[in-house]
Amino acid sequence: MADEGVTMAQDFATWMAGTGPLEAIGLIGAGVYIATYVSLTLGWLDVRRPRYFMCNMLAASLVLAGLVQAFNPASAVIQIFFIGVSCVGLLRCRRRARFGPARAAGRGAPVGPAFRSAPRLPVPAQGPARAAVGGRVRRVRVADAPAPAWRAPGGSRPHRSTG
Repeated sequence: MADEGVTMAQDFATWMAGTGPLEAIGLIGAGVYIATYVSLTLGWLDVRRPRYFMCNMLAASLVLAGLVQAFNPASAVIQIFFIGVSCVGLLRCRRRARFGPARAAGRGAPVGPAFRSAPRLPVPAQGPARAAVGGRVRRVRVADAPAPAWRAPGGSRPHRSTG
């Protein structure tokens, strides 16, 4: 059993010695992919921030560079796709930072100080009740929220006659 471990270590060392620099760069790219995924899963990275897209682009570029030595067309297509999607994500992050989230998604007017002068209307409650306070929406306790218009004063729904 111990001989198998030694043999595996020797095989790995022999493989690493025969690995070229481009193959090592590809392995580093795979490590960046893994680190990015773990960071995203643990909440250290946010999909809406440029750092996530930069990490994905870096990993795809490194893996693509590693493919030069041992080319694989399917893997190359995937890496080029990831680079393209990362470019789109970076452009959207830049647009969001410049114009606001609604405009970055291609909806609505630019959000800026000049467009915020009108008072905002309260947002209808969905899930936990929400109320507009000073132009911002904040969560309120359900007990403090106003009753919906369809609710009868006694707290029950109005009776619908069937017939």
